[in-house]
Amino acid sequence: MNTLFRKMLRDLRAMWPQTLALVVIMTLGVSGFIGLISAYRDLGTSYRNTYDQLRFADVTFQVDSAPAGISADITQLDGVAAVTGRLRVDAGLDLPDGDQVRARLLGLPGDGQPAVNQLWISEGRMLAAGDTNAAVLESAFAGLHDLHPGDTITPILNGQPTPLTLVGIASSPEYLIVSPSQQEIFPSPRSFAVIFLPLSTLQEAMNAGDAVNEFALRLRPDADQSAVAAAAGSVLQPYQIESTIWQGEQPSNAALQQDLDGYRELASLMPTLIIAVAAISVYVMLGRMVRAQQPQIGLMKALGYSSRAVLG
Repeated sequence: MNTLFRKMLRDLRAMWPQTLALVVIMTLGVSGFIGLISAYRDLGTSYRNTYDQLRFADVTFQVDSAPAGISADITQLDGVAAVTGRLRVDAGLDLPDGDQVRARLLGLPGDGQPAVNQLWISEGRMLAAGDTNAAVLESAFAGLHDLHPGDTITPILNGQPTPLTLVGIASSPEYLIVSPSQQEIFPSPRSFAVIFLPLSTLQEAMNAGDAVNEFALRLRPDADQSAVAAAAGSVLQPYQIESTIWQGEQPSNAALQQDLDGYRELASLMPTLIIAVAAISVYVMLGRMVRAQQPQIGLMKALGYSSRAVLG
C-alpha cells in the first residue's frame, strides 16, 4: 500500500459522514432509476397482457344503425379474427342514493363473454342467457358509489326509468381509464358510469328492433389493417359510418398512454436530479479538500510526486 493510498484512506475516515452521504445519494439515484424504469416497463407489459387476454378491439366502427346480423358478414372478411356487434346508448342514470349521473350503456349479444372486448368479473357473475333487466357495472364507478351485485340502478332510456339489477362488477379493456370520448379523456370518475346489459334488453328499451350501432373488430396478427378497414367499410357503408376508431386512438387507451408517457418522463427525471445533486456535492467537497490540503499538496510536489500521482 503506497503512501498516497494510505493518505486517501485517512482522508476518507476523517470525512466519513460526507462520504457516506454521497454514497447514499448516488445509490438512491441509481436504484431509483432502475426501479422506476422497471416499474414503467412492467406497467406497459401488464396493460398489453390485459388487452390480449380480454381481446381488446383493434378497430371499432360506429354507425347510425345496422342489423345485428351484419356481424356475420364482417367475420368472413380476410384478416378478421372476431367481431362483436352491440348497441351503445348514452343516458342519464339514477342511483340508489338519489344522485343522477351520466351513463354509457352497452348492449352485449349472446350468452356469456362477447367475442371482442371481454369483461373481467371482479364480483358477482357475467350476464347469462335468460337475463332481462340485469346489468354488469364498471368496477371503478361501482367502488366509488359502493354498489354491489343485488343493488338496483335506474338509467333513463327513451325518457323512461328502466330499473336494472346488478349481477356483476367488472373491468373492461375499453375502460381501464374511464374516458367517454376523445374530447373528454379524464371525466370525474364519480359522474360517469359504464353499464353492460343484454342486447335484447337495451334494444327493447330503445325501440331499436334488431339494430346495433357499433362493431368492434379483433384482427389477425398478419392482417393488413388498411385492407381490412376498407373491406369492413364497404360492408358498413350503407349504414352511415360515423367514425372509425383504431386501438391507438381509443379514448381510454390514449389516456393510458399519456399516463405511461408521463411516468416514463418521471422515471428519467427524478433519478437524474438526484445524481446531479450528488455530482455537485462531490465537486464542492473536492474543492474544499483541495483548498484545505494545499500545504500537503505543495509538500508532495516538492518531494517529487507527479501531478498525476497527487490526483490519484
